Amino acid sequence: MLYSCRSLGAVCYLFTAYTEGVFLQHPLLFKHPLTALVLTGLGIAICQPSSAATVYSVLDLGKLLPEGTDIRAANMNNQGQVVGLMSYYDPLKDNQIEFHGFRTTPNSPINPITDYIDPPNGGFASPSAINDLGQVVGLIPFGNPEWNLYEAFRTSANSPVNAATDKLGLVGLGSFSFAQSINNAGQVAIVTSSRFLGSFSYRTTPNNPVNQATDDIGSLGGIVKDVPSFGARFTSAFAINDLGQVVGASWDINLQTHAFRTAPNSSINPNTDDLGTLGGSYSEAKAINNLGQVVGFSTTANGETNAFLTAPNSPISNNSNLGTLGGSFSLANDINNLGQVVGESTTANGERRAFLYKNGQIFDLNKLITSSLDVTLNSAIAVNNFGQILTNSEFIDPDGNRLRNRAFLLTPIASSTDVPEPSLSLSILILAAIAISTNRLLLYK
Repeated sequence: MLYSCRSLGAVCYLFTAYTEGVFLQHPLLFKHPLTALVLTGLGIAICQPSSAATVYSVLDLGKLLPEGTDIRAANMNNQGQVVGLMSYYDPLKDNQIEFHGFRTTPNSPINPITDYIDPPNGGFASPSAINDLGQVVGLIPFGNPEWNLYEAFRTSANSPVNAATDKLGLVGLGSFSFAQSINNAGQVAIVTSSRFLGSFSYRTTPNNPVNQATDDIGSLGGIVKDVPSFGARFTSAFAINDLGQVVGASWDINLQTHAFRTAPNSSINPNTDDLGTLGGSYSEAKAINNLGQVVGFSTTANGETNAFLTAPNSPISNNSNLGTLGGSFSLANDINNLGQVVGESTTANGERRAFLYKNGQIFDLNKLITSSLDVTLNSAIAVNNFGQILTNSEFIDPDGNRLRNRAFLLTPIASSTDVPEPSLSLSILILAAIAISTNRLLLYK
């Protein structure tokens, strides 16, 4: 929930600090009726919920790059650092396409001099996530480029990929491994894929490579029996929170793909971790916050695909459907610890638009920005705990030859329409209430 305390910012700060330092630690806090009244009144008077939609400033992440550079943002952290993959046609190499993984400095556009994280000995890195320490995970190619082999990596804090030390291991008989997510403890959720055995998923211990014997998180029970000696299965882990809970999608015993959420640092339990669907047969969990709320998408009974949001550590329910922006499709990509959800949805005329869901309402982010853009925000892919939103935009280049990509970082800004300004008399009343309550509490010491 958003709160507005602009003209009484100092009073709000003093009240918050004082309640945490004195009121909430005092053994006689709730024994005096005046104290309870003061706390109730202050809670109502100072921090009324904001009713208006937040508006956002817009940062073009490619503003320092040459014209024609494509940017596909992947994720961001609570510092405002963004990671992703950029590409361009290099005129010095007969217009061959060049790829570079990047990690920005906080709240800044991509700097081509300082922000590349590719291995220094060649190749490129494709990042997927970043934690608050600046550690990045993703995949890097290895071996003969014609083989299309990739291996998961995790960097040190704010460092480029070191191919000698950062690889997390090509596990099983997979043709590639992909690090999808990292938490602030350094645990990584990894997917491996094989043309023979399907896909397996792993949760590493903090800052360690994959241990195939202990890190496999299992599945919801679905196995294809006709694969000789093994049996193929499908489990794809998409995200991990700071408690070690992993979410993703897996085959159940009927070989239907369902979203799952594990218990902290545990394997998948088919009896408790299947999140179900919105009435259809398919669902995927894309993200989880530290409260155990999960977002993703699911098919419905009428064949539509809609975004969902679960209650903390609960399955998908009738109240989980987030709806759409007027069309028949939506998916949720991320959720922060405030319960704000971002994703993409179609409109009534079939256009793809980035959305924000908060306080029970879904908003088209294109209508909440302060800048006029020459492209449409098609997908919101991440939201941090400060409410910053990372978006991607797809468009056809002016010549109509190819699909292009740009990325933007949206930052919430104060709006004069949030709530009415509190009066001066209210300011005096609050200060007086704090003084009265202080004296009363001191008398009980």
